[in-house]
Amino acid sequence: MATIGEQLDKALADAAEDRRRLWDAIESLTPPVDVPELPELEPTPTPEPTPPPPLTQIGTATEPTIARWNVVPERQVDQGFAFGVVAYHIEGIDYVAFSVNGGTWQRVSDMTLNPRTECDEYWMSRTFTPGWNTIRAVAVPKSGLPTELDTIRVYHGDNPALFPVLELDSGEHELTPRDLPSSGWLTVRPKPGANVTLVGKSRYWKSGRLKLQDLTIQLPEGGGGIMGEADVDNHVWLDECEVIGAGPAGNTWAVTFQWQTATFTGCDLHRIQKVFFGAKGISYLVRNCTAWDIYEDVIGANGLFANLYIRDLDRQPVIDALHTKPHPDVFQVRTMRNTIMQNVNAHNNVNAQGIFVQPSGGKPAIIDTVAIVDSVLHSSGGYKTWHPQCPMTNLLVKDTVLGGKFDESDATEVGRVIFDNVTDENGQQRTR
Repeated sequence: MATIGEQLDKALADAAEDRRRLWDAIESLTPPVDVPELPELEPTPTPEPTPPPPLTQIGTATEPTIARWNVVPERQVDQGFAFGVVAYHIEGIDYVAFSVNGGTWQRVSDMTLNPRTECDEYWMSRTFTPGWNTIRAVAVPKSGLPTELDTIRVYHGDNPALFPVLELDSGEHELTPRDLPSSGWLTVRPKPGANVTLVGKSRYWKSGRLKLQDLTIQLPEGGGGIMGEADVDNHVWLDECEVIGAGPAGNTWAVTFQWQTATFTGCDLHRIQKVFFGAKGISYLVRNCTAWDIYEDVIGANGLFANLYIRDLDRQPVIDALHTKPHPDVFQVRTMRNTIMQNVNAHNNVNAQGIFVQPSGGKPAIIDTVAIVDSVLHSSGGYKTWHPQCPMTNLLVKDTVLGGKFDESDATEVGRVIFDNVTDENGQQRTR
């Protein structure tokens, strides 16, 4: 009797013979076919980006558009993510055009409420391809100079290398600086159901992007809180955080300091000396935040400030605790440029100056390309709500209440300054 191996060998040989006979039969029935040579295919060229709308002057006005992204760059997005730009112009905005991944430019002609940001802006939603997607925008006035904003990127899909997550157990934690992704964000957040408080000093973060989410942040006494290293490409984003300073005797003079950009979305900040404050031209995106129990300055840098509610701004607690007299302001900078204040409300126990721009350190000051819209500012305690001490140009103040004292005696117009439906606290039109 043949072994199993011999039986297997015979079966394979029989199958091979059957396949050979079948192939011979097919060949006898199929006539030969001449296959023509195919021409070499040229490589498909990479499409050039669609050119943006013209950036040349329109009409007789010469002022540029005042425009800011209301999007955090380098973030992850879902399909249908709504992105937009907040834009104003003395002559009005004709449209904002967007292009995604070099595609066709699409115009948005009306400023409406973006449900994602809860802000009035020029916005649209989009289906994104997996991976990085680039977005470009140009804000075009009815008359004046269009503004092309910096190109930004957003990422669709999961990528733990670009978007690592550090989840913390309930309790107090000290967050020491570590390597950050240069593209994407490191997110630090509580584990599901945990309550986390960050304590201690967290200073000298190097290049990269740090996102703090759903945390309570107890700032230390003295100096800045979450501090970057100077002159490097670093970015910080606080999302849905409660930030608590060290109180009137604690001298917490900045929440974030020495970052290239700082973003605050949905945050509650209190018991702090200075809030949105920075150095080296830091740029802020502040949206849907509340700042209260503040002892000196709320805003000390340029950027977009939308849906910001300020109350209980008063230096008296510091005077009582330290016997020093800080200089309180809603907004104090030396150069106020390319800045938008939209729906900023500071009128409840604001014992501080409102808008205060003046020279310092022997350097000149200016207000240039600024929009203050749909806001209510009212200083009390003898302070002046409106007190610029500098040249002003391309300034639009619209649909805004400037209550309290008003002083432009040390300001000069070197370009157009437009007050459109600006009233005092009694509803009377402000005249300049």
